[in-house]
Amino acid sequence: MSKLDQKKKAETFLAMHSGSNALVLPNVWDVASARIIEDAGFPAVATTSAGVAFSLGYPDGERIPREEMLAPVARIARAVRVPVTADVEAGYGPTPEDAARTARPFCPGAQGKRHVPVNGRRANSRRDEPTDEPHLKLRSLNH
Repeated sequence: MSKLDQKKKAETFLAMHSGSNALVLPNVWDVASARIIEDAGFPAVATTSAGVAFSLGYPDGERIPREEMLAPVARIARAVRVPVTADVEAGYGPTPEDAARTARPFCPGAQGKRHVPVNGRRANSRRDEPTDEPHLKLRSLNH
């Protein structure tokens, strides 16, 4: 996907968050499920960390290596015409830099705000402590 296509998808996705209608984001875990959701007429899709992890033989909670989680997300994003938002759990590390390293492959050269959901504490995460403040992780993506 070109940077221009990626930027257009990001702008389209951001625009979906304004207005009075709820944004429904069905969860997908592979290209087939993403295409089914796209063909059903949804304007965007969201990956599910649990679905991706389970489909590859891992439990949820960042127990799947970052690269193995991100590879299906990248395939999904390339395969559909609609925007894709990725559940990247707590960002695959405790620091803002870890979250940025996780998100940057999907935001090369992008500027401005990005929609990157970053969870706080996960009950089934391999880390028992809460992650660094999510706002610090989001700020690191914008620099």
